[in-house]
Amino acid sequence: MEQDILTSINDILASTKEWEWINVLALGVAVLGVGLAVGALIVAIGSQQAALHAKKAVTFDERFSVYKDAENFLKDWDRRGRPDIENGLPSLIAAWSRSQFLFPATVSDYLKTVWDDAVAADKARIIVDGFAEGDDTKAAKLEAKLMKKHIENHDRLRKAFMPHIKVT
Repeated sequence: MEQDILTSINDILASTKEWEWINVLALGVAVLGVGLAVGALIVAIGSQQAALHAKKAVTFDERFSVYKDAENFLKDWDRRGRPDIENGLPSLIAAWSRSQFLFPATVSDYLKTVWDDAVAADKARIIVDGFAEGDDTKAAKLEAKLMKKHIENHDRLRKAFMPHIKVT
């Protein structure tokens, strides 16, 4: 009888040691799982920050491209003394189109004004050059007025764009 009791106690102790080992192993696996989950969370947050930074960089590049297209159109107008309707205006129109998605309406409105005034200045130049009928004096005054408005006042371009070109 004593032998049976000792055997039973030994069996109980042996099974307890086995369960302790399994519990420690399970706890270790659980801790490892939590560690991996925290690591994955850190990587995900880092990836989100990198994606946000990349989005801001792309948005800035697109906005700056619109600005440069407008600036180049105005520089060419200044250099030539008249707007380049054939080659430059399509770039300005494309910039205006992109601006509608990238900037507030004030920037798009400014670019549309430059576009409309460039067409009006070109029509005035055609009258001044004698290729169309019209009042030469009135056309020359209009052309000079529009050139002064957009070319001599360089701050208009910067004032229209600078509050909105940075991405926050």
